[in-house]
Amino acid sequence: MKFRNMRFRIVGAVAIIVIAFIGVGSYYAYRSYHKQNISTSSYADARLDPYKGWKTYTLKYEKLTFMYPPSWSIDDTTDWIGPTGVINNPGLDGLAVNGPDSFQISIEAGTPIDSVTLGGVPTVRGADKLTFLEGDSYVVYTSFSPSNNTIDLTYLNASPANTAPQYISKHIMPRAMANGATHGNLVISFGYTGSPNGEDVSKHQSVVEARQDPNYAATKSIIESMHY
Repeated sequence: MKFRNMRFRIVGAVAIIVIAFIGVGSYYAYRSYHKQNISTSSYADARLDPYKGWKTYTLKYEKLTFMYPPSWSIDDTTDWIGPTGVINNPGLDGLAVNGPDSFQISIEAGTPIDSVTLGGVPTVRGADKLTFLEGDSYVVYTSFSPSNNTIDLTYLNASPANTAPQYISKHIMPRAMANGATHGNLVISFGYTGSPNGEDVSKHQSVVEARQDPNYAATKSIIESMHY
């Protein structure tokens, strides 16, 4: 009888140990699965919404809306009134989107089309295709010196050639009307602005370096987010 009771106790103890191992194993399996699902879900969310957490801005006249990183800032000089009390460039959208390290995107809308120039004839160093307003466009990297391989000016263009940007404003622009036209031009240029020591460009880069630069990558995403 004692032997039988002892056998039942041993079997019971073994059963409890087995159940405990199953429970612990199930718990860790659940945690691992849950953690993996959260990680996969977060990755999927980032893939589905790469602009999550970004801010939104709309131009006053052109009504062009875009998204930009929350750490970046905006200087809007649209209808800015100068020290003399006179409105600077009335009826013209003027906007600077400021990123890290003096990186800046300049957006202007409303300038008469025939007055848009690039300040010279730049040499194209490269061009990257992207989508702008549901159409094919190009980020064009240029330099003003034929012997200089570093970038002086980067801008959005309808072609990879070294021509002035020719995006027509969708809305009727007051300044363009004042110059005899109903619509103006939409100009988007970007890069590193002048540094405190007086240089025109605060960060000299090649096209290869610019393509690896997170500020340029963010700019491409900002441009592709633009819509009316």
